[in-house]
Amino acid sequence: MSVKLSKIRHFFMDGKLAGLEKLLFVSIVLTCLALLAGNTLIKTHLTLQPGSPYKTSLGDDQPKGGASTAEWADKAMYEWRCTLRQKYEYPYCLFQVLLGGVDLSKYETMTITLEYEGNKQPTDSVRFFLRNNTPIYRQEGSVESLKYNEVEIPANRLNQPYVVHLSDFDIPDWWLRQFNIAPENAQTEFNDVIFLEITTGTGAPPGDYHFKLYSIEWEGNLIPREEWYLGIIVVWLAFLFSVLVYRVWRLKSEIDAHYARAQNLQQLNQILDTKSKYFEKMAKTDPLTGVSNRGGMGDFLLREIRNHIETGNPLTVILLDVDHFKQINDTHGHDHGDAVLVKVARTLTEYLRTSDAVARWGGEEFLLVCPNTSLESGKALAEKLRYRIKNLGSEGSTLSASFGVATLGNESIEKLIKRVDEALYRAKQNGRDRVEISEVT
Repeated sequence: MSVKLSKIRHFFMDGKLAGLEKLLFVSIVLTCLALLAGNTLIKTHLTLQPGSPYKTSLGDDQPKGGASTAEWADKAMYEWRCTLRQKYEYPYCLFQVLLGGVDLSKYETMTITLEYEGNKQPTDSVRFFLRNNTPIYRQEGSVESLKYNEVEIPANRLNQPYVVHLSDFDIPDWWLRQFNIAPENAQTEFNDVIFLEITTGTGAPPGDYHFKLYSIEWEGNLIPREEWYLGIIVVWLAFLFSVLVYRVWRLKSEIDAHYARAQNLQQLNQILDTKSKYFEKMAKTDPLTGVSNRGGMGDFLLREIRNHIETGNPLTVILLDVDHFKQINDTHGHDHGDAVLVKVARTLTEYLRTSDAVARWGGEEFLLVCPNTSLESGKALAEKLRYRIKNLGSEGSTLSASFGVATLGNESIEKLIKRVDEALYRAKQNGRDRVEISEVT
C-alpha cells in the first residue's frame, strides 16, 4: 500500500506534470475568453449613410421609353422623389450607389433605415438589389449582365430599422431567362457587389413617391461562427492529443496505465469516426426538409446513370417548383413558407418508391430521380404528386406546383437537367399547376 502511495505522490509532484497542469489551466481560461468574446472578436460591420464616400445617382424608365422621373430632394442626405407615369409597361425609378466591388459574402444581415411614402396600398413595396460582378455571366459593356440579387420588402415594414438576412435575397426569374443561366449557377452571390439599387416596388401604380435613406448597415463575421468554434475544437483536440501522447510516453513503463490510455484513444477514434460519418451525412442533407440536397442527389444520380448504361433500363427525372412561392413568403411570412416546403418534401417522400430519390434542388424546387421508369410512367407519377400537393392547401391558402418530366437519352447529365428544366418552364408559362414532358430528340 505504501509503495502505491509513493508512486501516486511522485506522479503528482513531478515538476513536468505540474507545468502541464498550469498549461491546461491557461488553455481553459483562454478558451472561456474565446467563447465569451467570440461574437465581438469576429464581428464586422459595413455602413452606408449620408456622407459615405460612394458615388450615388438616380435613374428612371425613360431610357426604355417610359415617362417616369426621379429627382433629388437632398442629394447629400440621400433623399429623392419619384413620379411614375404609365408609359412604359413596368414604370420605375431607382436610387443607385456605386460600391465598386465590395465583398459582402461574409455578412449575414442588412439593416435598412429608410423613410418612405408611397401609394398607401396593401401591396406597396420597395425593391433592393445587390448587383454582383460574376465573370461567368458578365458581358463586356452590359450593366444588365451584373447579377441581380433581389429582395422586395413590404412598405409597412419600412420607416423603422428593418433587418434583412442576405439569405432572403433571390435571383429574379426574368434575369435568369434573359441570360440563360443554368440552374446550378442560379444562386445568389455577394462576393463582388458593384451596385446597390433601391427601386419602386413590383407593379407600383403611377403616382408620387418619396424616399429618404438614413443608413444601410451590413453585419457579419470575419470568419463564420461555425469555423470559429470549430477552430477552438480543433485546437483543443490537438492539445488533448498532445497531452495523450505525452502521458503515454511518461507512463509507458506502467502496463495498466498504458492499457487504459490505449482504450481511451480507441474510444476517441470511435467518437471521431461517428462524428465524421454524421457530418458527411449532414453535408448531403437539406437541413430544412430532411431530404437530400444537390450533393446527396448527385451521388445517387451518377450511380443510376451507370446502371442505365449497363442495363438499358429507363431513367426518368422529375423537376417540380412550388407555384407563387415568393408570394406565399410575402403574404404569410418565411416561417409559413418553410412549413410549406417541409410538407411538400414529406408528401414526395411518402408517395415515391423505395428505389426512387428526392432532393431539394434549390429554393422551392425539388428533383426526383426514378430508376426503371418510362416517360409515360414518370408523367403519371408527376400528375399524382401534383394532385397530392394541391390537396395540401388550406382554407384561404391555395397551394400548387408545376412539373417537368424527362427521360435520359444518349446525352449528358447537364443536357438532361436542362431539358427537364425547360419542361418545367413550359409548365409555368402555360398556367402553372400542370405537368409538361420533354421527349428525347
